Amino acid sequence: MGIHPDIQAALALAGGLEPEKIRLAETAIQLSAVNRPHIQLEQYYNQVRTLGHDVLKSHKLLLQTQEDSASLRCVALSDALFQLHAYHAIAHEEMPQNIHDFDMINVMQNAKGNASMLSLLCASLAHHAGWDVHLLALPGTLLCRMDYEDDRVIFDPAARCRVLSAPDLRNIVKHYAGDSAELSATYYEPISKRDALVFVQNKVKYYQIAAEDYAAAADTIDALILMAPDEHRLWLDAGVVFAKVGRLREAADYLERYIETTPDRRARHEAAILLQQIRDT
Repeated sequence: MGIHPDIQAALALAGGLEPEKIRLAETAIQLSAVNRPHIQLEQYYNQVRTLGHDVLKSHKLLLQTQEDSASLRCVALSDALFQLHAYHAIAHEEMPQNIHDFDMINVMQNAKGNASMLSLLCASLAHHAGWDVHLLALPGTLLCRMDYEDDRVIFDPAARCRVLSAPDLRNIVKHYAGDSAELSATYYEPISKRDALVFVQNKVKYYQIAAEDYAAAADTIDALILMAPDEHRLWLDAGVVFAKVGRLREAADYLERYIETTPDRRARHEAAILLQQIRDT
């Protein structure tokens, strides 16, 4: 299929930015457009701007009766997204998920999303407002952390931006990772905007490969490499998928780069076997 040149340019621009300067929702929209070559994106950019404006309006209204806090800012996000714009959240237990659940354009068209996609959107709106919000990667999902002065809360966009307790977080971890899973300190540490976008697009790639739609998966990997050029784990994916669609020279090049950089001995060995198979083709 190939990626539209305008989308290529936008993703390459994001790939050259420091992670904190990436515009989350806008880049997620561009990634969703990879397999939609003729879609007009300005309407979705405008929706992000409108949402951001309404978050600030909701916050200003709340400040008329309450002191500012991290929790209050979560309420402002919730009011704008779920009340004013009638978004709906896909709860964690509403499974199974599918590829459309990880598509920002689809989320915005239907005003409905899971925790990962709504986390990208909420974090983007918060950043537009100038707020200090970070993305957290738990097994299987993204959540958000809101910081304000000495106040810090973790909230779940799939629960209408409800502030979470430690037991709530533990239940989410167990839902995705099994009953034996427990909270880890690493779950409280933020990930970069770039890593959050890779997290979501890896879900898309997983569904495409599972459906044996290797052409679409190749486009997704091309887009990810543009947006995250130093993410060496993508180079292994490129080697595997590009070989499936006959892009053998590129597959070999990425596998060589992966073998040179990965510290995992077993992964290097497996990549080397695949590389030799490609060379023998």
